[in-house]
Amino acid sequence: MDIPQVQLVPVSKAWLKSARNRIVVIHYACSSFAKVPIKISCIVAKEFVTRNTIAFSRADGISEKELLSRFYAYVQRSPEKIYVGWNMKDTTYGLPALKRRYRELFRKEPLKIRHVVDLDDVIKEEYGRSYVDHGPHGKLFSLMTLNGISTLGFRSGKEEAELYKIKKYHEIERSTNCKVHGIANILDLFLKSKLKTQIGVPMTIRRKLKAFANKIVESTVAKIILLISAILAIILFVMYLWS
Repeated sequence: MDIPQVQLVPVSKAWLKSARNRIVVIHYACSSFAKVPIKISCIVAKEFVTRNTIAFSRADGISEKELLSRFYAYVQRSPEKIYVGWNMKDTTYGLPALKRRYRELFRKEPLKIRHVVDLDDVIKEEYGRSYVDHGPHGKLFSLMTLNGISTLGFRSGKEEAELYKIKKYHEIERSTNCKVHGIANILDLFLKSKLKTQIGVPMTIRRKLKAFANKIVESTVAKIILLISAILAIILFVMYLWS
């Protein structure tokens, strides 16, 4: 089956709700992005509705090549799935990094992934760019903490890269699992309109309030009030000059 090229799809909360049975939450860990080639140490995929989780990990004693082979075999079995992750759009940090590494190892193109959704972008669309602080550990960690989601085992990308150097693959897998668990729970809260942010009021609600206010200002009654106010101001000004 020829599956279209990886593409980030612009989505809404309603669209994600309607497609929840097809959603797979995904995250991966790798060696340092400062040094090429970037080597993949773990990929974790969690089916959103069933919460079934599978890890493709060097912790299982497999090679990186086998890890990627198994992951793309998983993709091939379910080509209709929608992959939801964090910062998936970047060609360096997103799923394109997996594609590039596969190409380096196998000397051929991997199976093409149809739908990729960047949850950070979807949340920004509703709450605005400043919905949570970046903090010392990144926005994902901050949002998990704000919503009471466990961060036990969470490591930064830099820490994961350091662990890769000393082959601490189990700790890397634990961190990747933690992040996938966090993303899945954030998505669940978001779809239920229960996600806590530092903004509080979703952008959609603010836009509705702003539109309502604009409508009032532009109404006939408002224009009459403004006209009367202007006339009164003129009368008062004239009376002041005559006094």
